[in-house]
Amino acid sequence: MKAAALFALASLAVLGVITSLRALSNDRQMLLQKTAELTASLQDLKEVRDMSQKTDSGTAGEIPLATSSTDAGRPGAAELLQDWPPKACAHPEGAVLFFCERPARKVAAASDLWKEGSQLLGEADFVEFLSRCQRAESVLAGSRVKIWSDSRDRKGFKGAMAEQVRDVYGLSKLVKPSWGDDTWILDVGGNLGITAIHLHIRAPKSKLLTLEPSPWNYILLRLNLLQNLEAAGQTVFALHGGFSATPGTLHGTHMFTNAWGSRNDDIFQPHRSIKGEF
Repeated sequence: MKAAALFALASLAVLGVITSLRALSNDRQMLLQKTAELTASLQDLKEVRDMSQKTDSGTAGEIPLATSSTDAGRPGAAELLQDWPPKACAHPEGAVLFFCERPARKVAAASDLWKEGSQLLGEADFVEFLSRCQRAESVLAGSRVKIWSDSRDRKGFKGAMAEQVRDVYGLSKLVKPSWGDDTWILDVGGNLGITAIHLHIRAPKSKLLTLEPSPWNYILLRLNLLQNLEAAGQTVFALHGGFSATPGTLHGTHMFTNAWGSRNDDIFQPHRSIKGEF
């Protein structure tokens, strides 16, 4: 089981390095330049998804994660319904239930995630992974959230959730509710999406791009954004990849028992019951 990351990550922020592009510079031209450079690197690689879905204010390459329900009415929605629900819904377990219970008007976003997850892991492994996942509820910044995680990864999930509930990064002071759609927040090392959800709750009008290289974490990241931020529409975006000064391919180890323990490796022997290769 092998999935390639989109580009190299020189220093992977496993715990999630949160950087506001607004904080990098008040100069809008620099913001646009940095975004364009990131997009150009992504487009150079074959693994990049179709990035023509949206362009905004000179930026390109945003891929919507929290897709609005109105997307179900876009061209092709009727065709999607013909192949929905997936065959796995005959005996759904774990997070597979999330997809099987989607109403017809919200099939498009779920179908997109199902398709990408199947491409990354292979449909059989994708379904197996979803079946192992479970959902927990908590409260972030006064809002109730529902977070999916690998049932084998209680340590990593509990640690990531506890950090955000306690606000150890001080987002309540760093992130301003007044930030508008001209402010971008970059979340490098998105993990399960808990930090991205917290950031959106704190600054709902700003735009957020989150990056995650591990395909298993990325699937859960997208699932959690869809679960909690679907109404956010074209303001929250995610990419399967990392952040580096130069384009490349990342190879690493995903630890199923502790997603925080994933690391960059050149070569290793994967044991699927414990870890996976990407």
